[in-house]
Amino acid sequence: MKKRILVIGGGVTGLCAAYAERKRGHGVTLIERGSLPGGHIRTHEENGFLAEEGPSSILVKDKKVLRFFEEIGLSGELVDALPFAKERFIVRNGRPLPAPRSPLSFVSSGVLSLRGKLRVFLEPFIGKGINADESLSSFVNRRLGGEFLDYLINPFVSGIYAGCPQKLSVKYAFPKLYNLEQRHGSLILGTFHYLKNKSADTLLRSRLISFRSGMQSLPLRLAEVLKENLFFNATPSSIRQINGRWSVSWGHYQKEFDQIILCVPCHALLELPFEPHISTLFSPLQDCHYAPVSVVTCGFEKMKVPHRLNGFGMLVPEKEKLSILGTLFSSSLFPSRAPHGSVTLSTYIGGARSPSLASLSNDALLSLTLQSLQSLLGISANPVFTHISRSPKAIPQYEIGYKNILNTIDSIEKAIPSLFIRGNFRHGISTCQCIQASLELSL
Repeated sequence: MKKRILVIGGGVTGLCAAYAERKRGHGVTLIERGSLPGGHIRTHEENGFLAEEGPSSILVKDKKVLRFFEEIGLSGELVDALPFAKERFIVRNGRPLPAPRSPLSFVSSGVLSLRGKLRVFLEPFIGKGINADESLSSFVNRRLGGEFLDYLINPFVSGIYAGCPQKLSVKYAFPKLYNLEQRHGSLILGTFHYLKNKSADTLLRSRLISFRSGMQSLPLRLAEVLKENLFFNATPSSIRQINGRWSVSWGHYQKEFDQIILCVPCHALLELPFEPHISTLFSPLQDCHYAPVSVVTCGFEKMKVPHRLNGFGMLVPEKEKLSILGTLFSSSLFPSRAPHGSVTLSTYIGGARSPSLASLSNDALLSLTLQSLQSLLGISANPVFTHISRSPKAIPQYEIGYKNILNTIDSIEKAIPSLFIRGNFRHGISTCQCIQASLELSL
């Protein structure tokens, strides 16, 4: 039976949900309060330099996502990460050192001391934890040791969540780690078991991809495919249930729908103009916290950059007491991110570690960035290109007690069967997880 469905939110989650429901034969309308589709996904191009304001890539682990790109006509625009992207650097004692990528490189790596490495090899002999909702820092410290936590997990978490291991829940932020311990009693033994029994339906290897013209190609293409019934600069002024249907008003429009899919950030759910008895149901979601992040993208003449930039980028552990979370070597990651003879670097500041730094002035953000790049990469030249973007609420934090957030969402959907909630605060924060959750949504 054909339904009339309203999608509220034009980020990648909302766009994919609208696409999936239209493909199933339903009538779909999407409203977005911004002027462009994509949410945090924005690409800025200037004089041959390309700066990503949000996600810079998509880690694809399932063939279904690649088939989706083909369906919407983007397969020809895909670009795989360059070979350099396999290398990551972690700062220790003020120097970016190659992060271990294999058991052999782990043994020879300078990121951990001999004592730290020996502690890791004790992991298979560590018993399961007894805390049902343990922090990531407690979990890693217990299983792998404090040095592994400080110099591998801490920067890794900053690169993914811009978060603090002491606050994040291992069960909800990193469920694969949690499940390895629960099912196999060991992260190391569990990983070997997983690799041995990997599903044939998944890719033989993960693909780190983007698009020729940047990440914004994805939402722009989805908006082009959907075309009709997309409304931008549209904020709902009223959402009411009348005789089992939804009456929604925005601007000069008032329409009725059978179902609504909410695809706005968790904090924005609290602002939607539902009737009081429904709005009250969303109140517990105020405990979902977001980390602020500012991104400073700089372009330099390549000959003035001493470091080879032969990697994905560098991550900075909190122990190093520097002002940045890390730097992405953008032009080493994908082609066409800088003009010939130049390089592009994107530096991330703020996060849950130092939230106040994200709100500094542009001049202060640029100064912190250039100081860090000079100290860590030896770059003393002034940039020939600069672009600064800010996300005051960039990434949801799956913290201790996050079960309450997820239970609240489940209870809302159970209480109101014609209302659905999707977003990176529920199914995982990565772009790929948002795409998959929306495409697999069953109304």
